[in-house]
Amino acid sequence: MRIEDLDDRTHDDVAHQQLSDLAAIGVTWDDQPQWQSRQRERYDTVISRLADRGLVLRMLLQQKRYPQRARVHRMPPKAPTPAPVAR
Repeated sequence: MRIEDLDDRTHDDVAHQQLSDLAAIGVTWDDQPQWQSRQRERYDTVISRLADRGLVLRMLLQQKRYPQRARVHRMPPKAPTPAPVAR
């Protein structure tokens, strides 16, 4: 079970209630719930490996739109910037 708690609008109490509701109707999972917010180090490691191989695009628009989500890990300068999308 993966708890999608990366969004600023999520709250632990809601996630716990959802888990309780699922258990009440008989839904089970194989392992302990995995909270996305507790996996940042793991994700940063994978992103760094991909960036080192040139497989990451910089998302400048996302960084401007959601500055509160900026993390210590930044894309290296060698990461290409995608071409603008015509609208």
